[in-house]
Amino acid sequence: MSDPFALHTLELREAALPNEQALMREFLARQGLELEDQLDVSLLLMRDGQIIGCGSAAGDVLKCIAVAPDYRGEGALARIVSGLLERRSANGLHHAFVFTTPAAAQLFADLGFRIIGVSSNDAALL
Repeated sequence: MSDPFALHTLELREAALPNEQALMREFLARQGLELEDQLDVSLLLMRDGQIIGCGSAAGDVLKCIAVAPDYRGEGALARIVSGLLERRSANGLHHAFVFTTPAAAQLFADLGFRIIGVSSNDAALL
Protein backbone atom coordinates (compact mmCIF):
# COMPACT_ATOMS: atom_id res chain seq x y z
CA MET A 1 0.00 0.00 0.00
CA SER A 2 1.61 3.24 -1.08
CA ASP A 3 -0.21 5.79 1.12
CA PRO A 4 0.73 5.32 4.82
CA PHE A 5 -2.38 7.27 5.86
CA ALA A 6 -4.78 5.34 3.62
CA LEU A 7 -6.48 3.55 6.52
CA HIS A 8 -7.85 6.92 7.63
CA THR A 9 -9.83 7.12 4.36
CA LEU A 10 -11.42 3.70 4.74
CA GLU A 11 -15.07 3.14 5.58
CA LEU A 12 -16.10 0.47 8.08
CA ARG A 13 -19.81 -0.31 7.83
CA GLU A 14 -22.33 -3.05 8.38
CA ALA A 15 -23.06 -5.44 5.54
CA ALA A 16 -26.81 -5.37 5.85
CA LEU A 17 -28.05 -5.55 2.25
CA PRO A 18 -28.33 -8.87 0.38
CA ASN A 19 -25.94 -7.70 -2.35
CA GLU A 20 -23.37 -6.77 0.31
CA GLN A 21 -23.61 -10.26 1.77
CA ALA A 22 -23.01 -11.68 -1.71
CA LEU A 23 -19.97 -9.42 -2.19
CA MET A 24 -18.66 -10.47 1.21
CA ARG A 25 -19.15 -14.14 0.31
CA GLU A 26 -17.14 -13.63 -2.92
CA PHE A 27 -14.40 -11.69 -1.08
CA LEU A 28 -14.04 -14.42 1.55
CA ALA A 29 -13.92 -17.12 -1.14
CA ARG A 30 -10.97 -15.32 -2.75
CA GLN A 31 -9.24 -15.48 0.65
CA GLY A 32 -9.99 -19.22 0.99
CA LEU A 33 -12.79 -18.74 3.54
CA GLU A 34 -16.57 -19.18 3.61
CA LEU A 35 -19.26 -16.83 4.87
CA GLU A 36 -21.23 -18.68 7.48
CA ASP A 37 -24.98 -18.41 8.03
CA GLN A 38 -26.71 -17.07 11.14
CA LEU A 39 -24.34 -14.20 11.90
CA ASP A 40 -25.38 -11.41 14.26
CA VAL A 41 -23.34 -8.71 12.54
CA SER A 42 -21.04 -8.46 9.54
CA LEU A 43 -18.76 -5.53 8.77
CA LEU A 44 -17.16 -4.45 5.53
CA LEU A 45 -13.96 -2.43 5.36
CA MET A 46 -14.21 -0.47 2.10
CA ARG A 47 -11.85 1.70 0.07
CA ASP A 48 -13.03 3.41 -3.10
CA GLY A 49 -16.10 1.18 -3.25
CA GLN A 50 -14.09 -2.05 -2.99
CA ILE A 51 -14.03 -4.50 -0.10
CA ILE A 52 -10.55 -4.72 1.37
CA GLY A 53 -11.57 -6.56 4.53
CA CYS A 54 -14.52 -7.96 6.41
CA GLY A 55 -15.51 -9.70 9.60
CA SER A 56 -18.53 -11.09 11.41
CA ALA A 57 -19.74 -12.07 14.86
CA ALA A 58 -22.16 -14.75 16.01
CA GLY A 59 -22.87 -14.63 19.71
CA ASP A 60 -19.55 -14.38 21.49
CA VAL A 61 -17.47 -15.60 18.51
CA LEU A 62 -15.74 -13.41 15.93
CA LYS A 63 -15.38 -15.24 12.62
CA CYS A 64 -15.29 -14.91 8.83
CA ILE A 65 -12.55 -12.28 9.16
CA ALA A 66 -10.23 -11.54 6.25
CA VAL A 67 -8.11 -8.72 4.83
CA ALA A 68 -7.03 -8.38 1.20
CA PRO A 69 -3.33 -9.21 0.76
CA ASP A 70 -2.35 -5.64 -0.21
CA TYR A 71 -3.70 -4.33 3.12
CA ARG A 72 -2.27 -6.92 5.49
CA GLY A 73 0.10 -5.51 8.08
CA GLU A 74 -1.43 -2.02 7.73
CA GLY A 75 -3.85 -2.12 10.67
CA ALA A 76 -6.91 -3.24 8.71
CA LEU A 77 -7.37 -6.38 10.81
CA ALA A 78 -7.26 -4.36 14.03
CA ARG A 79 -9.83 -1.94 12.63
CA ILE A 80 -12.25 -4.74 11.73
CA VAL A 81 -11.83 -6.51 15.09
CA SER A 82 -12.25 -3.21 16.97
CA GLY A 83 -15.44 -2.47 15.05
CA LEU A 84 -16.87 -5.89 15.85
CA LEU A 85 -15.95 -5.57 19.54
CA GLU A 86 -17.48 -2.08 19.75
CA ARG A 87 -20.78 -3.28 18.27
CA ARG A 88 -20.86 -6.30 20.56
CA SER A 89 -20.12 -4.14 23.60
CA ALA A 90 -22.93 -1.75 22.67
CA ASN A 91 -25.24 -4.78 22.79
CA GLY A 92 -24.03 -5.85 26.24
CA LEU A 93 -21.62 -8.55 25.08
CA HIS A 94 -18.24 -7.95 26.72
CA HIS A 95 -16.34 -11.21 26.09
CA ALA A 96 -15.27 -12.55 22.72
CA PHE A 97 -13.59 -15.54 21.17
CA VAL A 98 -12.06 -15.73 17.70
CA PHE A 99 -12.57 -18.66 15.35
CA THR A 100 -9.86 -18.63 12.68
CA THR A 101 -7.33 -20.70 10.80
CA PRO A 102 -4.19 -21.93 12.56
CA ALA A 103 -2.11 -19.81 10.18
CA ALA A 104 -3.91 -16.63 11.31
CA ALA A 105 -3.99 -17.40 15.04
CA GLN A 106 -0.85 -15.39 15.83
CA LEU A 107 -2.31 -12.30 14.15
CA PHE A 108 -5.18 -12.37 16.63
CA ALA A 109 -2.85 -13.20 19.51
CA ASP A 110 -0.97 -10.01 18.58
CA LEU A 111 -4.27 -8.15 19.11
CA GLY A 112 -4.57 -9.48 22.67
CA PHE A 113 -6.45 -12.75 22.22
CA ARG A 114 -5.04 -15.93 23.79
CA ILE A 115 -4.84 -19.17 21.86
CA ILE A 116 -7.17 -21.68 23.51
CA GLY A 117 -6.87 -24.54 21.05
CA VAL A 118 -5.71 -25.45 17.57
CA SER A 119 -7.07 -28.28 15.45
CA SER A 120 -4.59 -30.05 13.17
CA ASN A 121 -4.81 -27.85 10.10
CA ASP A 122 -8.24 -26.29 9.87
CA ALA A 123 -9.28 -24.34 12.99
CA ALA A 124 -8.02 -22.32 15.91
CA LEU A 125 -9.95 -20.83 18.82
CA LEU A 126 -8.67 -17.80 20.70
